[in-house]
Amino acid sequence: MAPLSILLFLAALVLSETAPVADTDLKTQDSTSPLSVKILDAVFGKATNNMDVEVYRQAENGSWILFATGKTTSLGEVPDLVKAEDFVEGVYKVKLNSWAYWRKVGITPFYENVQVVFRANHVVRRNYIIAALLSPYSQTISAVVSDPIS
Repeated sequence: MAPLSILLFLAALVLSETAPVADTDLKTQDSTSPLSVKILDAVFGKATNNMDVEVYRQAENGSWILFATGKTTSLGEVPDLVKAEDFVEGVYKVKLNSWAYWRKVGITPFYENVQVVFRANHVVRRNYIIAALLSPYSQTISAVVSDPIS
């Protein structure tokens, strides 16, 4: 199954066309948010547009508290998701509403949503990037954590 998914993704990249990007979508390049989310659609070989993203922070009792929400742009990114001063050490959950995204394009997916739980354990400020490559029946998640930022 994995080789087929990779082949489909590569074929979609080759066959996809580029589209103009709105100036407002370029905002993320200068974003100061310490948490970035980038989501790609492996079926159509493009960035996801208008996918709901929720970020939760784990409370001391283990429950989840809604921390931030946003929608992906035409670049598949969520600009200014969280503020640096609010993003403190702790456990976070990023939830991608993939079900609604796939239903909009006429596909019934296997997954209701995609959730990534991670620990931000920084003594100094770092940037965290969660990158997701999604299809209706698979998900690949990667994370990049920057060196300390002064």
